[in-house]
Amino acid sequence: MNDNEIIERLGGVSAISSYFGMDYQRVFNWKKRGIPKAIKVDYPDIFMPQSLEEITPLQAHNQEPA
Repeated sequence: MNDNEIIERLGGVSAISSYFGMDYQRVFNWKKRGIPKAIKVDYPDIFMPQSLEEITPLQAHNQEPA
C-alpha cells in the first residue's frame, strides 16, 4: 500500500484537509511527495494501517452527520 492509496481511501485530499484543518495544497502535495513521517507518527491509526481494509473515510469535524 502506498501513500496515494491511503489518501484516496481516507476520502481524498479535500476530506483530509477538512478533517485536520490543513491547507488543501499542503495535503495535495502529499500525493507527489508522500505523507510526511511526522504526520504518520502523530496519527498512526489514520496514516499507518496494517491493511487498506482498515481505512475508513474521514468526516470533516464541522460536517453535520448524515
